[in-house]
Parts: sequence; C-alpha cells; structure tokens
Amino acid sequence: MYNDGWIKIYTTNLAHQAEIAKALLLDSEIESFLIDKKDSMFSFGDMELYVKLENEILAKLILTQNKL
Repeated sequence: MYNDGWIKIYTTNLAHQAEIAKALLLDSEIESFLIDKKDSMFSFGDMELYVKLENEILAKLILTQNKL
C-alpha cells in the first residue's frame, strides 16, 4: 500500500515484535512508524510498520536477516 511515499513492510499481532522491528530499522537509520490497528476492547488486530518507499528493499532485507 502506497500512501504519500510510505509503504507497509511488516505486519504482526504482537506489539513487542513490531517494536523490535522498528528498533532494528532505527539502528540502520531507516525512518519508520507503526500503526496500531488493534481493537482496544477485544485486544485483537495487527500492528503495521511503514517505511519510506526508497527504503523498502533495505528495510525488508534487515527484517528478513533478523528473522522477522
């Protein structure tokens, strides 16, 4: 999904995994942000991680190398 130059590269239903993925990208100086799509009342849903389109390939490689 493309939106203003950002693309979703990772989805998980585990908040800690999403934060780890974001931290790994930050360590490589790749700007990213998370969108929490969990339903607060029932505690189900996903967290989505987005990066700039130009960082998509490198970001996916970093996550793959770290088994995420």
